[in-house]
Amino acid sequence: MQWLNNYAEAIALPDDAVDVVICLLAIHHFSNLKTAFYEMNRIAQKKVMIFSFDAIAGKKFWLYDYFPFIWEYDKQVFSHL
Repeated sequence: MQWLNNYAEAIALPDDAVDVVICLLAIHHFSNLKTAFYEMNRIAQKKVMIFSFDAIAGKKFWLYDYFPFIWEYDKQVFSHL
């Protein structure tokens, strides 16, 4: 396995370099979603899977009852998407 230290908007791999790209809870870190998605698609031979989080839809999540500060954090981090 090889780790790369790149930005999602400029992945230093050639076209079709990997079978699959999995993006897990990361899109709130991207400066340009369209460019990041293009790059992931460019390097993936087969599929791009993106798993994200909708803070508004998850507002009733039981964990927030015990840790309300997490709701405030998630709302702030994910509100710009």
